[in-house]
Amino acid sequence: MSGNSVQDFPAASSDGDGDARADACRPMAVASSAEQLPPYAGYQSAFHCAFRLELRCMLADVFRAGVGSALDVACGDGTYACWLRELFGAATLVVAVDANLTWLQTSRQRRRKSRRIRQVSADAARLPFEDDSFGAVWCAQSLCSLPDAMAALKEMHRVTAPGGTAAVLENDSLHELMLPWPPELELAVREAELTAFRRRSAETGKYYAARFLPQAFQSAGFRSCELKTYALNRTWPLESSVQEFLYGYLAQLRSRIEPYLSNRVLATFDRCLSPAEPTCLFRLPGFSLTCLNHVAFASK
Repeated sequence: MSGNSVQDFPAASSDGDGDARADACRPMAVASSAEQLPPYAGYQSAFHCAFRLELRCMLADVFRAGVGSALDVACGDGTYACWLRELFGAATLVVAVDANLTWLQTSRQRRRKSRRIRQVSADAARLPFEDDSFGAVWCAQSLCSLPDAMAALKEMHRVTAPGGTAAVLENDSLHELMLPWPPELELAVREAELTAFRRRSAETGKYYAARFLPQAFQSAGFRSCELKTYALNRTWPLESSVQEFLYGYLAQLRSRIEPYLSNRVLATFDRCLSPAEPTCLFRLPGFSLTCLNHVAFASK
């Protein structure tokens, strides 16, 4: 996205469901295929595990029961496909689509016996399904990684059945994670991140996707769109999956901003994350973190 331009936007047994739930709540081990997975794969899996209860409630809050088929666009490791299968029950076929074959292999291992989850390798901007095919269509935290996010949203509209619901979970990189770090450091970090995004892509706005979702839904063909924001909170002591997510997120953030920060600011950033330092964020009394997640959804 450039500026504020919307056009540039970004039947199984019960045992099988049990396996799917257990796998979906376990951080993914990124092993020999790591070079084929996106760099955020590990901490995204930890995010799913750390906030699994809230994320599953999010799905239940957005979708009505009783759909015949559901689609998970850019399904990644398959966690949401498993949760959609759990939400809708044995009568619903869930189709999980991703263009990354390694992601699909990871998803296949995770879902195990959930036979009512079908995997399809396809481009989100060219979905191989008939018009009006799915009662529920879902896409989570993927718009910034898609080559053409707007085309994907238009495809989601096309394959949503009349009366069905399409929903997108997205973040805004400026407000995604709230931590108790010094305001002047956070401002420097976020400015450096914006610079890094501008160097990476002409469509900088897709990294701040959440704020543009209502306009994007309208441009994709939906008549109206409802937007809900969910705040996911954790306080010290943090469970291991929360720590894994947090350190993974901050490591990726550091890798993006390092070339655009002064040595002094970068050293301050590192001290805030080092357990050996008295200024470490995670040693502050009353430490807390908040993840802001935005879900836009609309009926067709």
